[in-house]
Amino acid sequence: MRSGGTTRRIGTCIAALALVSAVAPEETAAQAEETAAGAEETATKAEETATKAEETAAGAEETATKAEETAAGAEETAAGAEEAAPGEQDAAHGNGIGAMFVLFEDVWCSEPKLGRQPDPHPGRHNSGWVQSPGLPALRAYRNDPDVPARLERYVRGVVSEFAQDPRVLIWDVYNEPGGYPSPLSDPVGEACVPLLRDAFDWTRDASPSQPLTSGLWSVPTAPAPPEIEALQLERSDVVSFHHYGPADTLEQLCERLGSSTDRPLLCTEYLARNLESRFETHLPVFRERGIGAINWGLVSGKTQTVYPWWSWFDEEPKPEPEVWFHDILRADGTPFDREEVAFLRRFLGKRDGGA
Repeated sequence: MRSGGTTRRIGTCIAALALVSAVAPEETAAQAEETAAGAEETATKAEETATKAEETAAGAEETATKAEETAAGAEETAAGAEEAAPGEQDAAHGNGIGAMFVLFEDVWCSEPKLGRQPDPHPGRHNSGWVQSPGLPALRAYRNDPDVPARLERYVRGVVSEFAQDPRVLIWDVYNEPGGYPSPLSDPVGEACVPLLRDAFDWTRDASPSQPLTSGLWSVPTAPAPPEIEALQLERSDVVSFHHYGPADTLEQLCERLGSSTDRPLLCTEYLARNLESRFETHLPVFRERGIGAINWGLVSGKTQTVYPWWSWFDEEPKPEPEVWFHDILRADGTPFDREEVAFLRRFLGKRDGGA
């Protein structure tokens, strides 16, 4: 009995082992398939990660290239300024006009390029205006030592060339730093602060005989970061500012600036007829407060600033506006508004007659 029972139990165990052995290959195959699928998924993810890494590396390389091209452009601009400026300066000086050189700029298109520039977009305000050195260079400024080194050579080269030149009245080291870009560009904001600080230092180190400034600016929808204005006020020998708005807001701004500094004030941009900024409204305010002023635009031309800022949003170019935004004269020397020119002659004490 024991022998038979033992035999049956052994047989049952053998049968069970045989069944397990039969099932095991199926489970092993299934597990192998799962493992293979997992390996394939892992390989796919690795490939995707590698692709993203390549894209990131390519993007970094492209950014570095743009920064390098912009910095190279700065050197070329310095050389070009030294060659071209004397002729322009002589023409201006011969007519009793002094110059204000602007070294850097944060407004409009953020990626300047070397070579021939694109033609103006018809009917668009300042469509070809570009920032200098541009947003890619500003983003690379802290981490790529070549960028500040090249921009420093540009500044020192230009300023040293004209440091004692009586035709140059003042240096605007940085126009509207952190400024409001074109609708197609990313905002600059505080990315400009390291360059703004260095630009003042480099310009002053060149020992120019002329004063330094950087124009304060404000746009209600995108005000300048406080750090920028504080730096401008601290470093400027002459406190310059821009104003495009009604006369009462101009008076408020002049009052605020006059109470915050004892340095001379100079308005380096105004005149936007559509925004109630006109000669007739603003010149009396400047005269009463003893503030010098430079309006935007003399002759309508390639910059197309007779069109307003918001012409950037027009899908199709519009005809010449009935009311010019900036500028005074047409290319043939005739005025946009003869009554406006007559006011200027009376206010400035010029003789009657002519255009």
